[in-house]
Amino acid sequence: ATVVEITDDVAFEDRVMKEGGCWAVLFTASTRPEESTKALRQFELLAQAAPQITFGTADVDAVRGVVSEFNMRKRMIPRVLGLVSRPQIFKSTKLL
Repeated sequence: ATVVEITDDVAFEDRVMKEGGCWAVLFTASTRPEESTKALRQFELLAQAAPQITFGTADVDAVRGVVSEFNMRKRMIPRVLGLVSRPQIFKSTKLL
């Protein structure tokens, strides 16, 4: 399975929140490239192992509205957020 790049708040809303199924989204920060690159490699392996989940990645600076909605901060990055629908976050966990 491939990892979908989520480029902005509108794309997050259209893809993650409106599509059915289960999503796991890795939030990264371009200002923390070493941590983000390492986390993305691990995330890609997870995506291959779990094809029933849609995997996406988003830079916190590109999806500021989403980051605010889910109360995330750059110091929390990289972080995986699992979503079934807007009110149901099934897991938010620090990666690494």
